[in-house]
Amino acid sequence: MSNQSYVQKGKLTLLSLFAMAIGGLISCSSPVDNIVRGVPVAPPGNQNFKIVPLRTSGALVTDYTLVVSGERDTTITKTGLTAEDTVVLSNVTSGNYTVEISQTGFLGRIKSTDLIVPTDESADFEAIMEIRLTKVNEPVAVSQAASSFVVPDEGGEPDDVPTTVDIPAGAVPPGVTAITITPIEADPEAPETDANGTVVVSYDMQPSGTVFETPIVLTIPLNVPAAFVAAGVQYFFEYTHTGTIPGFANGELQRIEIEVSADGKSGRVEVPHFSTWKARSGIEITETNRQQSRNFLSECAGGINEVYTLTGRLGGSYLAVTGLVGTGVTSAGQAVRDVSFSVDVQIDGAPFFVQRATGTQTVFDYVITTRNGNVIERGTGIPRKAGFATFESVTECHDSGG
Repeated sequence: MSNQSYVQKGKLTLLSLFAMAIGGLISCSSPVDNIVRGVPVAPPGNQNFKIVPLRTSGALVTDYTLVVSGERDTTITKTGLTAEDTVVLSNVTSGNYTVEISQTGFLGRIKSTDLIVPTDESADFEAIMEIRLTKVNEPVAVSQAASSFVVPDEGGEPDDVPTTVDIPAGAVPPGVTAITITPIEADPEAPETDANGTVVVSYDMQPSGTVFETPIVLTIPLNVPAAFVAAGVQYFFEYTHTGTIPGFANGELQRIEIEVSADGKSGRVEVPHFSTWKARSGIEITETNRQQSRNFLSECAGGINEVYTLTGRLGGSYLAVTGLVGTGVTSAGQAVRDVSFSVDVQIDGAPFFVQRATGTQTVFDYVITTRNGNVIERGTGIPRKAGFATFESVTECHDSGG
């Protein structure tokens, strides 16, 4: 082969390489074929359950014991608390969590919640529970003589009718020289409810098991809506027996009707013995949970930085029955509570991929009815304090800038 043949072959090779380069530039705007790219894996998320201990008044709790059981069994003891009032359980999983808080000189409280945590480990999840302690009132001296007194109420509203006790002469049994009555306000953020979904307020009465010779009279704040008064909605004092009161079996429900005042602000009830009584209405609340989601898409190779916010409104009847505090008033003068909760939907960009994120929140619908089935109020789409975000890379894209 001549030297010229070598030169010509070299030129052909160079031209071929040049043509391949030109062809690559021309096709730059199309996805690159025959290149296998692994789908990017999202970094692990945070799955947190926050517990906020407070007093009934809303003040910080300084010394307490917190016990969490269920999916996560642990005992957390906090002492000398000054500023940080939130306990965070990380890496939680789905299931039931029961939280019990106690402190010397206070009435303890137990609350339970079901967490639905996404199975995707990259998802961020946060649920918040506020749990409150009520300080026990000081004992009041009593005797065989008639007497009356006003009960202190740490969590009461300024315009509430005061809780008063009237003791007839000869009502106090022998051996009892002092009594204690402590109102246990419904949690303003997540009120405890009975099987019917309603609790106005509970009263811890000591010494428990004391049976009076004649019932004492308790006047309590109710703040019953005018519509309830007009409809003749009944209110009751209830106690589920534990076998310590003569004449009542263990587990038997004792119910005493409360005489509601004409303006609905207070109620009068005769109490035959001391225990922990609950004042509740003859209203029933039915709540139904469901999930609501919104999708977000990134630009090619871009990240996502969004906030998924849902808002809902609780009506005046719901507030009246559950003891929740209103945040506003309608033009008709009815108290309402606007509820809002947000989920952060954030993930960094992934080269060569468009990413999709889904923010999900748990919401509930409710209906309030009388015992005979008449509907008083409905509410829809009220967000719970629980939500999460999930992520996935859904479309390959070319972002080399060619």
